[in-house]
Amino acid sequence: MARDWDAQTYDRVADPQARWGRAVLDRLPLAGDERVLDAGCGTGRVTELLAARLPHGHVVALDASAAMIEAAHQRLAPFGERIEYAVADLGQPLPLAEPVDAILSTATFHWIADHDALFAILGAHLDRLPADERDAFVRAVADRLPEPVIDYVRLNIVARGSRRSRH
Repeated sequence: MARDWDAQTYDRVADPQARWGRAVLDRLPLAGDERVLDAGCGTGRVTELLAARLPHGHVVALDASAAMIEAAHQRLAPFGERIEYAVADLGQPLPLAEPVDAILSTATFHWIADHDALFAILGAHLDRLPADERDAFVRAVADRLPEPVIDYVRLNIVARGSRRSRH
């Protein structure tokens, strides 16, 4: 389900997402001429860093919020034709005219309710491998992933007013 955002307010408070995005981007090996999808680009803060790493490449800046795409378009205008913009729901087939070489996404996939559909991009890749090589491939990918780390605390607070009788 598409959700619109107040892009200006989000951009002012999105420092944690931008830091996480920079860390994810730093782990992405790029030659500089790839076509990369930024899935959930928001206002384009991380997309800007990505585009700078692709001097001969292209970026697809995709977000479900038209307001976020508009803010990203303003921020990324200096990159000109190297940026393509798309308002789309990651839970649906993507409106991409050409395939991408990589996908970058930070603080986005938790908004997608149907993770089976989201990661069905991966199933197509596995289908191209011989059946007897699929398990080894999945294990090799999992082995290369860093140790899972929780780097923030989410506070859930329930508050209730108390009624005190006055005597």
